[in-house]
Amino acid sequence: MKTIVQKIHLFGDLEGDIMEILWKRESGSVREVLSELSKKRVVAYTTAMTVMSRLHEKGLLVRFANDTGGYTYAPKERKERFLASASREFIQSIIKEFGPVAVAQFMDIMRDSDKKQKDEWRRELAKIKTGNS
Repeated sequence: MKTIVQKIHLFGDLEGDIMEILWKRESGSVREVLSELSKKRVVAYTTAMTVMSRLHEKGLLVRFANDTGGYTYAPKERKERFLASASREFIQSIIKEFGPVAVAQFMDIMRDSDKKQKDEWRRELAKIKTGNS
């Protein structure tokens, strides 16, 4: 089953799997991430290493040398913070591209949602605004 990060195509499948593993673990070496990946798919060590290096180059992962001469990687941002900024950029690009039509559709979706969903959105928005996400 695809995660929300993969559904909105923020990453390729392997990038998304690696990010999900590192968000869950908080950090890990290529070998540790590969061990988790192997539960879902077969990936060569060099492929995982290359993808993690590219995620580092894109500014999504930080890395530091570990005792074995390799690197330990960690997400630059917590998943919630990343999703907040990525969704903001995504929504801004939709509004820029489609203008008032996009805003009207967004408002329709919110209006048609039930009270429980609206309350949940308000709580999440409050967390984002206060930096507690």
